[in-house]
Amino acid sequence: MTNYNVNIVSDVVCPWCYIGHARLSKAIENHKATYPDDTFKLEYKPFYLNPAPQVYSSGGPAPPPFPIESKDRREYYAEKFGPSRAKQIEAMVVGAAAQAGLNFSFGGRTGPSRNGHRLVHYAQNHGGEEAQNKAMIGLWKRYFEQEIDITTLDTLVDVGVEAGLGSAEEIK
Repeated sequence: MTNYNVNIVSDVVCPWCYIGHARLSKAIENHKATYPDDTFKLEYKPFYLNPAPQVYSSGGPAPPPFPIESKDRREYYAEKFGPSRAKQIEAMVVGAAAQAGLNFSFGGRTGPSRNGHRLVHYAQNHGGEEAQNKAMIGLWKRYFEQEIDITTLDTLVDVGVEAGLGSAEEIK
């Protein structure tokens, strides 16, 4: 029996991270078909694809409003990559997601992922690996497949409840 510890550096708004998770899950499933006694422990570490600007007490940029408003995702990608390139990226990612068994949709809103990472960290510390995985998958599914804004408190609380972290009142 072999115990595998896998550390995954990921952002909850990264499409390739969700696709990678789906591919890794399939690889683990295939491995366990041959080596059923082997175990895999996944641990997610935060990475920010689009970190909020740093605010300094002297001379830095003015702080953004808090919480930072989420933006229309397609408009954000068009601003970041240019309209033509954004459409190419969307098509490429949707195709790769479909090959991994995921049904991506690029509507909805996007924003800072810090509170999503905070929820995953809380899940790791209060519910273990299973709660952590449920939180990650809950955030990814909402963001990439259901076009739900995962920066809202209501969405984060719903994911936390589904991950078994307590009642909505306890999670808030």
